[in-house]
Amino acid sequence: MTIQNTNWKPTDLSEYIGQELLVRELAVEIQSSIKERRALNHMVFHGGAGVGKNTLIDIIAKSRGLGPPVRVPGKSLKDHDCLTELMCSLGSKRVGKVLEMPKGYNPETGLLVDPSKATFPILVIDEAESVETPIWELLHQALEPESSGLRWMLGQKTESGKKKQSNVWVVDFTMILLTNYFGKLMKKASATLSRLPIQHAFEYYSTHELQAVVTQFAKHIGLTIDETAAEMIATRSHGEPRKAVNYVRRVVGYSSSDHNIS
Repeated sequence: MTIQNTNWKPTDLSEYIGQELLVRELAVEIQSSIKERRALNHMVFHGGAGVGKNTLIDIIAKSRGLGPPVRVPGKSLKDHDCLTELMCSLGSKRVGKVLEMPKGYNPETGLLVDPSKATFPILVIDEAESVETPIWELLHQALEPESSGLRWMLGQKTESGKKKQSNVWVVDFTMILLTNYFGKLMKKASATLSRLPIQHAFEYYSTHELQAVVTQFAKHIGLTIDETAAEMIATRSHGEPRKAVNYVRRVVGYSSSDHNIS
């Protein structure tokens, strides 16, 4: 058997190992979102590094039939202007230096008129604990639409040192916050977190779960690994599937020509 792409990752909820309660909740939410032709509910994922948060987000986007999530580091949202530029670009395609209007929306009112053409983008803010409280407060109106369905926020653009503010509409979107430091985020954004219906603390993986991760990954890249070797890798991965997968990648370089690990 030939070694295949060692960058393989699960691409479907059925392939994702661990975080079982969250996976079940997401399966229901994704199907409801498709049926109701709306964006997914906002979320916050917190927990240690290497426990599958970003992998799961990619699966969510694919399962919902969306394009790749828009990912931004929290530190990049340093002021009102940066936030406005980001939010106004959601759901738009850049053609040269021009942003096309999001499809499915009335450009005059900002109301969603054709859900079949809308994209419902996912915005991922990594290291969310680094965003300051005033920025979070500016997002509140966009997170909770009016009864008409309109989402808007107070936008700002600074030109020649002068700040110009006006209300701007934003598309129907999903915000997912990622943090390894939930306590810090809570201190800065408790009011914002109350507006995110899906919240999950990612747990470190058990040895049994990690052994399943190792076996699954090895199978997909064309590596045969016995139970003892898989358990040995799992027990040395400190509860992190990322470490377990990286150990398997390293093992490939030391394996024999028949790609059997025992």
